[in-house]
Order: sequence, then structure tokens, then C-alpha cells
Amino acid sequence: MTLINIEIKAPKKPNDLVKRTLDEIHKFGIEKNVIVSCFDPECIRLSKELDPQIKTGFLYETGDLADEVRKYGIAKYCKELKADAAHPEKILITKDEVDLLHEAGLAVNPWTVNEYDEIVTLTRMGCDALITNLPDFCRKVLEEMK
Repeated sequence: MTLINIEIKAPKKPNDLVKRTLDEIHKFGIEKNVIVSCFDPECIRLSKELDPQIKTGFLYETGDLADEVRKYGIAKYCKELKADAAHPEKILITKDEVDLLHEAGLAVNPWTVNEYDEIVTLTRMGCDALITNLPDFCRKVLEEMK
């Protein structure tokens, strides 16, 4: 199944962006076809508070927050957020991390995977989905791998 990743760009000031996003998802009846992601952990928490059934993915990248979260334990952090998936920057992925996240019951969906070698490598590591700007190309590569 193809999931549509809806990334919420964290607002600088608190507002109702998360609620409005979920309202639109429900309005169109696409709850089972989307995963809501954000770099802001509060947006993930709020998404789950408003709709515990909505799939969510915590986005993280290299940098201070990611280093702090990874030291704490990304699997533990995602579970505390009640996230369904970890969405790491592709360069952060290792096979050991994929295995650890899977053991915690989390999907692993790295971003932004646009290159042939990245698609092949991350798929072979066991990533569950790939966030890409080139879905047609990515699908073609995945079909070739079968």
C-alpha cells in the first residue's frame, strides 16, 4: 500500500495547524492512506491526542536535536511520542538502527531518497518506505529489484 506522507511544517507560534490538517484528512476520508510527519515532537503528540488512530512519523536529521534524541534512544523517543514510524534523514540509517526500530514496533521511512543506489541500499536494509521527490522513479527501481 502506498501511504501519502503529509509533513506538517512546524509553526513558529502555536496555532491550530495540526487540527486543521487532521480535519482535512477526515473530510476526505483518507485516514488509512496517510501518515502525518513533523520535525516538531509537539505536533506528533498533538496529532495522536486529536486522533489516536492517525499514523504519525517523527522526522529527524543531523544536528543538535537529532544528536540529543539519538543519545536518548530514537526508538524510546518515538514510542514516548506514540509515533508509528521514525523518519530519519537518509544518512543516519544503519542496518542496526533499522533492526532496533523494528524491534520497538516502529516503521522506518527515511527521507529524501531520490538516487538509485540509495533506494537499493535502504530497501535492502529493511526500511519500510522511502520518502522521495521522485515516486515514479522510486517505484520503477523497486519493481526492478523484485
